[in-house]
This record gives sequence, C-alpha cells and structure tokens, in this order.
Amino acid sequence: MEFIRKRNLVIAVCALILAAGLGVIARRKYVQWRHFRKAPRETESRPVVLTPGSDSGTAQHSFALQDEPMEGEASPSRRGELTIIRPRLSPRADGVIVWEAEWANGITGSYECLPAKDTGGGFALWSRQGSGRSQQMHYHRPHRRDGDLGTAEYWFTLAEPGKYRLYMRIRAPDHCGNSCWVGMDRRRRLHCFPDGFDSDFDGRRLHWPEKMFRRWLWLEDAGRLFALEAGRHFLRVEVREDGMAIDQVALVPDGADEPSGVQQPTMIPRGPNDVVPVCLAVNHQCLPRSGEATAHGHLWFRSNSATGLPLVVRLAAGDAKIGPATEVRCELGPDAPFAYLPVSVTLGEPARLEVVELTATASTPCYGGMQVSAAPCRIERPFEWWALGPLDPPADALSGRILMAAETIDFRKAPIAGRPELTWREVESPAHFGHLGTIDLVKVFGLHENCTAYLATVIEVEEAGSYRVTAAGDDTLALQCDGANVVRHEYERTITDTLRPVELKLSAGKHLLVVRVGQRAGAWQMLVRFEGRDGSVAQGITGVIRLGRKIKAKD
Repeated sequence: MEFIRKRNLVIAVCALILAAGLGVIARRKYVQWRHFRKAPRETESRPVVLTPGSDSGTAQHSFALQDEPMEGEASPSRRGELTIIRPRLSPRADGVIVWEAEWANGITGSYECLPAKDTGGGFALWSRQGSGRSQQMHYHRPHRRDGDLGTAEYWFTLAEPGKYRLYMRIRAPDHCGNSCWVGMDRRRRLHCFPDGFDSDFDGRRLHWPEKMFRRWLWLEDAGRLFALEAGRHFLRVEVREDGMAIDQVALVPDGADEPSGVQQPTMIPRGPNDVVPVCLAVNHQCLPRSGEATAHGHLWFRSNSATGLPLVVRLAAGDAKIGPATEVRCELGPDAPFAYLPVSVTLGEPARLEVVELTATASTPCYGGMQVSAAPCRIERPFEWWALGPLDPPADALSGRILMAAETIDFRKAPIAGRPELTWREVESPAHFGHLGTIDLVKVFGLHENCTAYLATVIEVEEAGSYRVTAAGDDTLALQCDGANVVRHEYERTITDTLRPVELKLSAGKHLLVVRVGQRAGAWQMLVRFEGRDGSVAQGITGVIRLGRKIKAKD
C-alpha cells in the first residue's frame, strides 16, 4: 500500500508539472497572438527624405538606417525649401486620443525626427542605432538626475477623468532595439515599454518572433491602466534600446477597441511654455576615399507657442559647405506648429579621417529666447580594409592562428594553401558600409551562416600616445594590433550591444590591424573606430595601404 501511495503521489506531481508547463506555453502563445496577430498586415518601412510639399508616399532619398539595402527608390532630392506642416485633426466619438510621435513638445539626446514611409505624418521619432550606448546604462531603470540617453515629452489636457491604456506604433530592428522607458506624469522611476514581455511568466523574458522585426506594430503597455484626472498631463518617453522607432501614440479608454494601422491624429500635444525645440538629424555616411562628397539630412522645428512665433535658425559646420542656406527664417503658430528643412553638408578633399559637427542655433526675436541643438555627425573617409572569407571551420582553423599573429600580409596572395578561391578583396566605400559606419559583410560576401571572415588594414600614427578604440562585431569579434589582443567578444550580440571603447597605447609609425568576425546567422557586421581620450576624433591616424602592395606594419 505504501508503494502504491508513493506511486500515485509521483504521478500526481508529474501531472501538475505537465499542466503547469502546458499552461505557460498556452499563455506565451496567447501573448504572441494578442500582440502580433496583425503583424502580417503591417508593411515594411524604411526612413526616407521626402520632397518638400509631397506626401509620405513620394520617397526621394533613403537615410538607410536599416541594414538591408534600399531598392526601388528615386534618386536623392536636392530641393531645400522649408516645409510648414499644418496637421489635420479628427476627434473621435469613442474618446481615443492619438498624436504623432514626432510632435513631442521637447526632444533631447539621441532621439531624432526622421522622415519614414508608411507612417501617419510621414515622420517618426527614431533613436538611431548606435546613438546612445554607454556601458549598459540604457538597461538601468532611469532614476538619475542626469544620464538619460534621449527623451521625448508630450503634454495633453483631458476635459473629463477616465481610465486609459497606452499604445504605441513602433518599429524594432532586432531583439536589442525593441523597448523604451515610459512614464505617465512622472520623469523618474519609469517602466519598460512594451511591458508584459519582461513581467509575464514570473519575470522570464518572452522573446519576439523574428518576423515581428522591421515592420510597424501597435503594441500595448500590457497590464497597465492609467486613471487620469481631468486637467493637464504629460507622457515621458526615454531611450532604453537604441534603434527603435515610434510612429504614433494612442491613449485608448478602457473597453475601447485597440488601434490598427495608421490612425488619424485627434490632438496636438501643447506644452506649458513657449519653447521652440529644434532637432537636427544628419545622415551618417561613409564617404568615398577620394573626391568631394555630401551627407544629407534635415532640420525639424516645433513651436509650443499659442501665438505666431517668428523664428531665425542659423547653421554652422566648420569649413564644410552647408546647403541650401546657412540661415532660415519662418513663423510658426498654433495652426502650423511644425516645419522641416532638408539640409546637406559637403566636404572637400580631406587627407585623413574627418568628423564634422553641424549645429543649428534657433532664436526668437520677439521673445529673445534661444535654444541650441548640436548634432555631431561622423562623416568619414574610412581606412582601406581588405577582407578574406567566408571561411568554413577547416579554413578558419588553417588561417586563423597565422593571420591573428601576423606582422606582414600580402593581399595579392591567397593565404591558405590549397584554397586558391579564398583571396583578399577590397572593402569598397561607401558600397560595403552600413549607416553606422560599419562594414556590412553581407554586402561584401553575401548572406552566409556558420562561418568567419578576416579583415585587415594598416594605419600610421603620427604621434605616440593613448587612444580609444571601439571595436564591435555581429556576431563575434576579435581585434589584434601588431599580433597582440585588443578586443575579444566571444558572445553573440548585435553590433550596438558591443560598442565599448578600450584604451590602446600606440607608438609613432605603422601598425597592422587584423579582425576576426564570426557569423552564425542573420546580420554580419564589423566596426573599428579610433577616438581621442576625451571622445573626440583621433587626430594623426591615417590609412597607408595602396592597391597591389605588400604591406609591412614595421617597415
């Protein structure tokens, strides 16, 4: 009898465990269905620049914020007229409140108002990938006085009290760019959006299906119901993971239908003060290694004034040429609170790596107020990198130890005996580079899985000293300088999750850099960037490789 009782007890415990497991799986499937059931109807979207005066369907130039190449788009627009935006509002009987995310009353940090396809107003609020990473601080709940990576704040007024759910129409590039911090009527102790994915199932994270990335989705702040009194309120949004875009924000009364697709705005957020935020966004480009080259971008204006507000904006970018003009004059008011201006920055023939800081200074003559928006923009002449790959595990084992310890590389010869098809090829600029200044190895070699690639270049340092080097890779990366290890990332991460600067002492003269990048699946990228100890661009470092030459780092 004792044996039978123990057996029945074991069977009962096993049945409970099985039932609990099935319950967890069912809840996960339900959450996926609830949040993602409309996903197949959402369309792909990429940031673009629009011709002034045109609608959101007439894309003229891609900002190329995503990894995939842009196809089927017209040539870049060179028109530079200022476009005033007069929103059309449609109040709803069901009490749903909708506004465009780029209509923030104030924007700081790495948030940028960038034109985008398939969005409500032709724009979206983007936290550009790679624009805010700093020692994992983005994953810490914001409660510091300073240190946020980027903020957007929206002020709105309710005539009647009510209970609302928060929805946002967002676009995520990957698992490391699919969340932000939000807070209703609070600036600190914010919570993660979309919540529920971190808090469901006893705190275990529910990862998004791969098909949910790179498309617009309405997601809910799951499990939260905001009881809001009549009067003025504000919503604060902060960067948590860069790369995510927000198209629209909606407050839905409890019990009302959740939004789907692009919604007609019902209100314009109105700030408590007469301020004029000016947001400047310039496209990151890796330029050709010779000749004049131009980077495109645009200037976004937002007026919170209840009356007409004269505005003067002056642009400056050092010795670079700015188009279409260095000064803009306009007037914004309650019926036309937004405007944007396409801009361009043109470099001449620089002899070395160059970074331009383009600034916009806005002044309001009537009030005497002034606000400055500075947007550092890396406009680079990249080093001359050479790439070898893709290598299967046997080829990687044959070549890896030799290449990572090399002080001399002959790019004219196949480095692996018996594998003549594996030869060095030049990394072309800007054709093989991504928006962040990364070398996109998918553009170099095509799409591959479970392989490796090696990249090498030679730099010359004018003056000995300590420099900061940021080396990041997707999926894994190892950087050697003159045969010595500098950076090693063995874990699989997206490239924006490995942007960490390290100190590197360099003597005057030539140095050989060799990088090994591992690839499991998906994106395949590499970035190596030199900076001064204060974070400024490193002066006195140039590339020295010439085509067809045998390079020695210590000649």
